[in-house]
Amino acid sequence: MLKNKINTYITIFKLFAISAFPFISFLSRNIGQEPSLVTLLVGFIILLSFVTVGYLLLKRWLRASTTNVIFVLVLLFFQYHAFRGLELDRAYRILLYLAVVMAVSALTVFLSKKEIFSKCITIVLVAMFAIPFLQLGYFFAFQQGNGSHFVKSKLRLDGKLNFKPNIYYIITDAYPRNDALRKFYQYDNSAIIDEIEKEGFVVAKNSNANYPLTYLSLASSLNMDYVANERTTFVRHQLYYGLLQGDNNLIRFLKARGYEYHHFYNGLWEGSKCGARADICSSKEAFLNQTAYTVLYQIPLSRIPLRLFGRSGHSAAIPELIKFIGESRKKSTGPVFLFAHTLPPHAPPHYDANCHKLKSTSGSLMDWEKKTFINQVKCVNKDLLRMIEKIKVMDKNPIIVIQSDHGSASRNQFEKKLSEWDKYDLLERFSILNAYYLPHECKKNIYPSISPVNSFRVIVACLQGKKPVLLKDKYFFAAYEGSPDYGKVIRINKDGDYYK
Repeated sequence: MLKNKINTYITIFKLFAISAFPFISFLSRNIGQEPSLVTLLVGFIILLSFVTVGYLLLKRWLRASTTNVIFVLVLLFFQYHAFRGLELDRAYRILLYLAVVMAVSALTVFLSKKEIFSKCITIVLVAMFAIPFLQLGYFFAFQQGNGSHFVKSKLRLDGKLNFKPNIYYIITDAYPRNDALRKFYQYDNSAIIDEIEKEGFVVAKNSNANYPLTYLSLASSLNMDYVANERTTFVRHQLYYGLLQGDNNLIRFLKARGYEYHHFYNGLWEGSKCGARADICSSKEAFLNQTAYTVLYQIPLSRIPLRLFGRSGHSAAIPELIKFIGESRKKSTGPVFLFAHTLPPHAPPHYDANCHKLKSTSGSLMDWEKKTFINQVKCVNKDLLRMIEKIKVMDKNPIIVIQSDHGSASRNQFEKKLSEWDKYDLLERFSILNAYYLPHECKKNIYPSISPVNSFRVIVACLQGKKPVLLKDKYFFAAYEGSPDYGKVIRINKDGDYYK
């Protein structure tokens, strides 16, 4: 009797661990990106339901090997993304995947007859369940919020403002410079550059991002200072999200001088959610957030939920931003600083060239297929012109910054070590769109290679009628989690030379 109870408890634990380990593992790999815990919990409950039903249906035939087979099936289920990279037609890729699943399942049934194999499977399952917990515990105990690796800004802003125009800071994620578009996508973007210059913008045509990652790039521009350098040995996203969400030098300075802070959240990337300092916030969440997209991309048949929920899963982009600008301005009582991080043209693709929402997307943040990416750029171009027209109708003398956080990554840069990046890898990833609509007397301070860290140093000086105190434009490499050089910050220059 006691042995039966123990075996029952062991089985329940195995089913729980089998259902939980994919999501616990995902959480440990992406804790710095603040994945949605609710999304992961819902995924776990759904998977646990299927695993339980599967166990009840299969145990009559498979008996002792049932949990082993289910474990292998779940493991292979979440490894389907590995088959996506094969250069095969979709039908052949699916057939190959099914053949592997059936072969491995049959082998598992055969080997489960030996007790040692079942013990090994149990050990592997426990390890895959326990190791992510240990990693999470280590992060929360020793690394979360560890300020010793965060470069504190020494910038001190003071003084009055001579005038207080509304300021619009618009981020078009992963929008490269025109020379990069020509080289890597065979697309000449000169027409939009000419159009916005006719509208009175100054375009910094040799501009590069200070960092190749969103959370570092936007943090440095809003803080008006470098946030990570070659002495930084650990770069966790959570350490910088506060800067993106309003706790930065620029917002503190402007709010202290009567500005309202309006924050436009794209609804998908958690890092640019509204913070406590925002006076007015666009807080609409996408139905399928980034966590859901990333999890779904790992499994087969992901096209079904993406097709079903794809439209509601799109991030809020410039059309939604235009609406937000109009609505929020009606509620404002003073000068406004608007921060808007829109995701297009960043992958995954959301729109066609005519700005019609796609019915479904790949869900991959690394889907840089050239035709679909250029379609995103074309759509963004049309929306930018509409937005500029809208703002200039509402405001006689606004300040507008249209800027990208980094370039694209069609050359699979983050699958390489930095030492393997060539100058073209750097050109594509670091080159950015960077355009300014400023009072005439301030335009002279925008130079062709100005980088985002100096953008608001120019603008604040303009508001105060002073000469800007600029930092030397520096460029630093940092990688995503999972990349070979993750955790390092390495200084480079725009030509690809490395500073030791």
